[in-house]
Amino acid sequence: MFIAHHLLTLGHQFRHHLPKPLSDGTATFVDLVPGFRRLGTECFLAQMRAQKAEMLERLSTARNFANLDVEENYSAASKAVRQVIHQLKRLGTVWQDVLPVNIYCKAMGTLLNTAISEIITKIMMLEDISTEDGDHLHTLCQTVIDEGPLVFIPLPEENKNRKYQEEVPVYVRKWMTFKELSVVLQANLQDIVDRWADGKGPLALEFSTNEVKSLIRALFQNTERRAIALTKIK
Repeated sequence: MFIAHHLLTLGHQFRHHLPKPLSDGTATFVDLVPGFRRLGTECFLAQMRAQKAEMLERLSTARNFANLDVEENYSAASKAVRQVIHQLKRLGTVWQDVLPVNIYCKAMGTLLNTAISEIITKIMMLEDISTEDGDHLHTLCQTVIDEGPLVFIPLPEENKNRKYQEEVPVYVRKWMTFKELSVVLQANLQDIVDRWADGKGPLALEFSTNEVKSLIRALFQNTERRAIALTKIK
């Protein structure tokens, strides 16, 4: 893209150094621009695919985020999450001041969204989440919530990046869903019902009726209170 941009003005910029008749303004490299743009786009998309694959590979070692009350499982899940954050921070630094800010934020947002979407999917697949499991899952989610925005560093001047770090929900489609899931993992039944708010609350904005019921069944034992709560999720 850098080369394509400069090809637009190259003929004009250096025409005084060219022999006639090229110095008369007849030299142009505009015809090369589409090819370089296409090549740049293909290379960038290939890099995005490679980064996504690497992240998913790291998360595949998290043992499906299941049975985190077992120390080995929690250690594996925690390590996987940390590695993904580290990967994004490293990439954020490499792309800093290279990509245009809007492209940078969209790219980093897409990658972070890939990671949290995978975590959401794995957690939603769990059929039984003990209190200890819920605490561990919440801790892992909170790590991403705290450190995820910090990967948005499109500019070398650190104080100028805060604006983009505060706009994470704009670039990460599942960000609010992820935050809501983190809340639910440590909520009690009444909290969940309140956040559902007859299908009008923040929980209802991010999850379907069946998804919320599934979470309730996974998080709470089969009691009358749970049964009553389930009837309110509709």
